[in-house]
Amino acid sequence: MGIVPSVPVNARGHAVMAEVTTLYYALDIVIAVALPVALGLAYRAGRLDARTWRLFWIGCAIGASWELALVANHGAARPALVMLTPFPGGPLAHGALHTLWDGGLFLGGLACVFGLSRGPRLARFSAAELGIVIAWGQAQELAVEVSSTLAGAWTYAPGQAWNPVLFTLGDGRITLMPQLVWLAASVLFYFVALRVGRGP
Repeated sequence: MGIVPSVPVNARGHAVMAEVTTLYYALDIVIAVALPVALGLAYRAGRLDARTWRLFWIGCAIGASWELALVANHGAARPALVMLTPFPGGPLAHGALHTLWDGGLFLGGLACVFGLSRGPRLARFSAAELGIVIAWGQAQELAVEVSSTLAGAWTYAPGQAWNPVLFTLGDGRITLMPQLVWLAASVLFYFVALRVGRGP
């Protein structure tokens, strides 16, 4: 009976981590592409109202403001975003696909409003609704950063005065600026949603 050569523990760990990152990126891409396709089909079939379909693309546009800024910053001497593992298709594909994610995440905040609040939703300003949208924005942003770091996908660079580190996680860092960006974006999106609901 032959002897099976042993694989060093650190080599096995790297192999498992590579598989985790590959799966993470695969899900990242599939979900990003599936979002507009599924919502578009639902809209054409009459199962999604025009307001929600429009708000999805507005959310994508808001998200593009920072996603494409990160793409432009990729070639800087000290880029803000550090790719722990290169993204398939490169930085532009990463930014473009994540604008679609952002549109879906913004709709997720509105889904929380409809699931957690009573009475007419998004009919007029409500501090409770705004609070729900903000809480969702902060929670999902933190979840995205933590998951991307643990999966060995991407993280934010250290030593950036404008983006202080909140805490470290393995080889990555969870930082303040993305949370502040989503705080401001959630407020903006909520007021846009009110406006879209009322019409011109």
